Amino acid sequence: MYWEQRQQNEATIIECFGRFDEEDTNHFIQTLEQLGKEGVKNIIINFAPVFYLDRKNLSILLFAKELFQTKEEQFALLAH
Repeated sequence: MYWEQRQQNEATIIECFGRFDEEDTNHFIQTLEQLGKEGVKNIIINFAPVFYLDRKNLSILLFAKELFQTKEEQFALLAH
């Protein structure tokens, strides 16, 4: 899997593409942690273009939600 990061208004958007396998996990978590350290307040992760998500990676979604969702921060996950 690969992703592109961009800013739109006050949100950081991560667009994910391809196949999200277990070996992508550490790099993706490092990216999320770096965004947290940078003080990102609003994050949107778009998984719609991902055609496969390894079920072992579902815990990453909970990690991201806990990392970014506070009273001052917002987290959104997009998929269909």
